[in-house]
Amino acid sequence: MTDTATAETSTTVHVAVGVILGTDGKILITQRHARQHLGGYWEFPGGKVEPDESVGQALARELLEELNIRVISHQPLCRITHHYPDKSVLLDVHEVIAFEGEPRGMENQPMRWLDRRELRSDQFPAANRAIIRALHLPDHVMIYDCGTPAAEPLPTGALANSALVRLRRTDSDPSPSNYCAMASKLIQRYSHNATDTQPVRFLLDTDLNSHSETLQLAKKFPLHVAGFYLNSHAAKKIPVGHQLERADDLLLGTSCHSEVELHHAAELAVDFAIVSPVLPTTSHPGKPGMGWPAFSQLASDFPAAVYAMGGMQLADLETAKQAGARGIAGISMYRKQE
Repeated sequence: MTDTATAETSTTVHVAVGVILGTDGKILITQRHARQHLGGYWEFPGGKVEPDESVGQALARELLEELNIRVISHQPLCRITHHYPDKSVLLDVHEVIAFEGEPRGMENQPMRWLDRRELRSDQFPAANRAIIRALHLPDHVMIYDCGTPAAEPLPTGALANSALVRLRRTDSDPSPSNYCAMASKLIQRYSHNATDTQPVRFLLDTDLNSHSETLQLAKKFPLHVAGFYLNSHAAKKIPVGHQLERADDLLLGTSCHSEVELHHAAELAVDFAIVSPVLPTTSHPGKPGMGWPAFSQLASDFPAAVYAMGGMQLADLETAKQAGARGIAGISMYRKQE
């Protein structure tokens, strides 16, 4: 259970949460009993980490007690801090990718297996909603310029369907109106129809000055706009504590090149950050990149998902994940797939 019924106002309750993946990729959720705190909501199972336990140990114990399954393999997904009126919780969320046994509600709690696209944030406690956003993050973030009519075409096919596509506003055409017009045309051209079960999903570049326009564009294409993106310059101009308006199911990402920028991104409560450059790039000859050890350290200290960018190839995905990345991002490597 991802929220305890006992209020602990002076400390943060540390909770291990399991996103349990079936062999078909669906996710197991359970429903809180009406008598419990936040009763009636659906949740990702788990429970409080005891003082003498690691997160992995707590997760294994809770899932055995609640669902009668034994965890074989799990990997970190995200860490989320949320403040309720009566307490604060720190959710250490892990994907359970292999387990033994057939899950059953040991406390007679209802269960459902859902595709991640069927997860509705309004059916979950507020602290769980950031988990849903994290689950909407794929392995790949493609970056395509769309600030001018000469923008290169987007790729098509399975990879594009399973990635996030950031429509980058270029310095050559900084006008928010022009950007939104071009982005609208690209979304209409490359999005699948509304009945498609896996439409191309886009990230819209935004900032403090243009967010009202990009927000309206997102509302125009609810099936295809996954969220918003701040480049590093735009992120620096947003004061700590300021929250860009967005629905619970819309993502917010940003670019980071240093520990300082990552710290600010964490204060802005972004869902993910693209960290670069990791490896040498042709666009910045002579610069070696930070390397995987430095990237891994940055990723481990960041409370949300991190993508590796700079010198990436598709074959680097597993290396990036081993270093703590959610996935990889880039420009040229995806153009090669067209």
